[in-house]
Amino acid sequence: MAVCYFLDLSHLGRLLFVCNDWSVAARAAAHDPTWQLTKLSADEFNRYTRSNALPISLTTRQRWVHVNPMKAKQTHSAQEAKAAGFTIEQMKAAGYDSYQCNVAGFSIEELTSAGHLGPGTHTAQEAKAAGFTIEQMKAAGYDSYQCNVAGFSIEELTSAGHLGPKTHTTLEAKAAGFTIEQMKAAGYTSRQCNVFGFSIEELTSAGHLGPGTHTAQEAKAAGFTIEQMKAAGYRPYQCKVAGFSFEEASRAGFVTWGSQRRDFWFSTGMYAGRGLDQIGRTYDW
Repeated sequence: MAVCYFLDLSHLGRLLFVCNDWSVAARAAAHDPTWQLTKLSADEFNRYTRSNALPISLTTRQRWVHVNPMKAKQTHSAQEAKAAGFTIEQMKAAGYDSYQCNVAGFSIEELTSAGHLGPGTHTAQEAKAAGFTIEQMKAAGYDSYQCNVAGFSIEELTSAGHLGPKTHTTLEAKAAGFTIEQMKAAGYTSRQCNVFGFSIEELTSAGHLGPGTHTAQEAKAAGFTIEQMKAAGYRPYQCKVAGFSFEEASRAGFVTWGSQRRDFWFSTGMYAGRGLDQIGRTYDW
């Protein structure tokens, strides 16, 4: 079959005439050389298109995504899927969230009409008014606090297993049967999880590290990127001690006061929150 990729239709027709025992797949490929390309897995499709190992045309790429709509998100951006002719319903089924669809060009009205609402495009109140259940709110990405503000009761949230730090204590979440992975996803810090019964070993195994339970060096050794360090709550100085550079801290969004303050960032342990802000104001940085 590999030879079929490099022959035009006339050649393939001759081969078909000579080889009457070809499979149905081979005969289909003889009349449509792109047929087998649509059978590529998402990983194979990405590998071939990114490496240009096969000269796959835009038309063929769009055909692939229509043959494999549920794999679209693995291979195409929301903009590419829309350009291929995906409807809002197909975008939703493929896993593109409402914000991605909106950025790709679908209007808020189209999203609302299709029942494709989410935190990036609609408030929790709008989603609830549109008839979303607590389960749908949770699946769409609204956190427990947003759902509570929108009018769902604590009892409804608890019943649906939609708990979070702003609506339930760590003890309540653990008592409800939350695993360490669920605790992490819901926004409970590693320190909160540890205080209420999860061991350091469990936290480490689940990749739930933070300043209250692990040193910055331990987090870096566990494979944390500088962005993950920042998200977990490690301070710039802690990241510096762990081995991250000034440039990495700057790219991650830490306030480094510009390259002219490089020496200050590397030499002080005071670089955290209001302390450095006050220093900056004092010296008019």
